[in-house]
This record gives sequence, structure tokens and C-alpha cells, in this order.
Amino acid sequence: MEKTIQQNEFILKVSQEVARLGLFIFDLNMGAWTSSEVLDEIFGIYKNYARDIDGWLKLIHPEFRIEIRNYFVENSSAQHQSTDKEYRIILYDTRAVPYTHLTMPTNRAA
Repeated sequence: MEKTIQQNEFILKVSQEVARLGLFIFDLNMGAWTSSEVLDEIFGIYKNYARDIDGWLKLIHPEFRIEIRNYFVENSSAQHQSTDKEYRIILYDTRAVPYTHLTMPTNRAA
């Protein structure tokens, strides 16, 4: 079973690298998020980057920042499993502003 899990993790990682698609999971109860290595590379962040709400908001273009902050506040106790938000981000390392469509899956584990 452990070998199957490792193989699946490897396949997921390689798939993300080939497609240049990253993954993140936001836990609104904890106010924290985790991300794949590919997403970190895309966003220009590193392992020690603050993966909390403020850290996420720093990556959001100012035009969308209030909307996303309000989403976090309004949904921190809601039971939504995911939402679909479209907004621009600012790459941390280069400050470039690509247009990005992000789906925010949230972890609601008790």
C-alpha cells in the first residue's frame, strides 16, 4: 500500500510539472494553506514563505485583495468545500502580474 501511495504521489508531481499546474489547499479553520512544489515555483515563493491568510493576500493583485479578504472572513465558518474565484496574482519573486484562474479548495476536516 505504501508503494502505491508513493507511486501516485510521483505521478501527481510529474503531471503538475509537465502541465505547469500547481496545487494548493486552504484550510479556512486554521487560516493556513499548503501548496505543491510546482505552485511554489510558479508563484515565486520558497519553503519559508508564510502560508497564512496574510501570505496569500500578498500574492493577490490589489484590485482583488479586498474581495478575497472578504471571502476569507465570510467563509471561515461556512461549510463550503470549494469555490471558484477568478483573479490576478502578483508573482512574489518577479512582481509580474499574470492572469490566473484559481479554484480554492478548502479543507473542512474536523
